[in-house]
Amino acid sequence: MKPFSRKFSTVVLASLAFVSTNVCAAPSGANMSIWIDVGGPVGGPYATVVQNGAKQAAEDLGANLRVVYSDWQPQKMIENFKQAVAASPSGIIIMGHPGDSAYQPLVTEAETKGINVTSIDTALPASMNAMQNKGFGYVGVSNAKRGIKLAARSITSRSI
Repeated sequence: MKPFSRKFSTVVLASLAFVSTNVCAAPSGANMSIWIDVGGPVGGPYATVVQNGAKQAAEDLGANLRVVYSDWQPQKMIENFKQAVAASPSGIIIMGHPGDSAYQPLVTEAETKGINVTSIDTALPASMNAMQNKGFGYVGVSNAKRGIKLAARSITSRSI
């Protein structure tokens, strides 16, 4: 075999090994279980959008997903969170509606048990400041900034 064809063969085999390793590798979410509270009721428009996105992400990652509903009731969100912690999943995704004072002690408890927690839709700034280095995160917009922009735009529109 000529030196060039030997090098070419080596490159092709290395590339195939790399591709087959990455294609055949276990999904990054394998062996993970995640609970998500989608906020609204079963079949509600917002909850359905969140649920469908979560299901697709779980499928893409190979994770086991449990979806719970809270009918936009903060107390039900807290109850769902407590049930999730008792089940010891890998992670819990919460709606932040109950607020930091209600969630922070529970999130701290979950984190001490090795359960990663992230909030969606409504930020929990105190929890974020206290536990971001342990993986706590937030996905969503700043509702306060969004409200201020809406009010400013409404005032501008009315004055025309």
